Amino acid sequence: MARMRVTLVNRLAAIHRGGGEIYDLSLARALRAAGAEVDIVAGAPAFSPPPAPIEETPARYVRTPYLRSLAHRLGRGGWRLLDLDLRLFEEAAFRLIRASRPRPDVVHVTGLARLAHRLESEIAIPSLVLFPGPPSLTHRELIGRCLHVAGVGAVAPYLRENFRTEIHEVTAGVDAGLFRPVPPIARERLGLDEGDRAILFAGRLVPLKNLPLLAEAFAGIRHRVERARLVVAGDGPLRADLVRRCARAGLRAEGTRPDVILAGEVPHAAMAEIYAAADLVVLTSLDESFSLVALEAMACGRAVLVPAAGYLPRLVEDRVTGRLYPPGELQPLVDAGVHMLGDIGERRRLGEAARDAAMRRHTWDAVAREFLELYEGMAPA
Repeated sequence: MARMRVTLVNRLAAIHRGGGEIYDLSLARALRAAGAEVDIVAGAPAFSPPPAPIEETPARYVRTPYLRSLAHRLGRGGWRLLDLDLRLFEEAAFRLIRASRPRPDVVHVTGLARLAHRLESEIAIPSLVLFPGPPSLTHRELIGRCLHVAGVGAVAPYLRENFRTEIHEVTAGVDAGLFRPVPPIARERLGLDEGDRAILFAGRLVPLKNLPLLAEAFAGIRHRVERARLVVAGDGPLRADLVRRCARAGLRAEGTRPDVILAGEVPHAAMAEIYAAADLVVLTSLDESFSLVALEAMACGRAVLVPAAGYLPRLVEDRVTGRLYPPGELQPLVDAGVHMLGDIGERRRLGEAARDAAMRRHTWDAVAREFLELYEGMAPA
């Protein structure tokens, strides 16, 4: 039997490492390990090397102007620029795939329903459009025209409710070899002292992550736990805004021994050491379709404190494998954070149970097998 040829298309996989990009890169590795022939089509800036080159999977770069940062800075008025960014990338990616010899058996497209529909309708390549996060309702008609649509975690019921009834529900996995309990050797590199109580936030610095709540909650925790320090692993358009909010709350994010340690974007392969450096991992998101950060932290044996939003209540069992708090509510988050930082026994108990749950329910090998079955059902006999 011939190896299945799969092309994954992700606009941002060579630009930065957000949750959707890590998902596709991890899936690509697992698909190759399962015997599929896989490559990735990703965007790169028009006149400079890709900021996050793809190394473990064969990749083809599509060079188009990168307009997303400017679009985010323009706020709501930047949607036209964002649409132009996507259209330029989609056109170039379509031409590249159309010229491929041999062509892929299946194309897996992250979030770009317009491209998936065009591949299906114009050159008859079976295409799956995957949504790791919820799409805008303005795309209802276009998504309805796609033949194969999937949602990760809590996105699947959202798609069924708002877009169409025929939706594939898929999950996410964790690299068990990479994300495991390791010694906290990164604490010194991050500038953490032995007596510090480190809270880790990991993720893109974008509106969905509710950074105002993060700054306000940490200020409340710091008021009650003197040695508490916040480590922020990630970057994005709201970095400067986060620094300003911390300053208004009396927190230093710069200089010697800052209250808030801005670690910047950390290579995915180095994140296990960052999780190990933390006493507690906190998320403040308005919504989470799945949350690879929470899953990776759990696999590393870390205690997590996360909002009961999106898929997180299905991933984290309250007071068994972590703690949940009402989404967006400041005081319950502060109170739980203070309590957990003060109770090392509870943190250890939750972390051990979280590790066991992650290994039982979520591995990339199992997710890859699930996707291969899905792809085989899409490909012509």
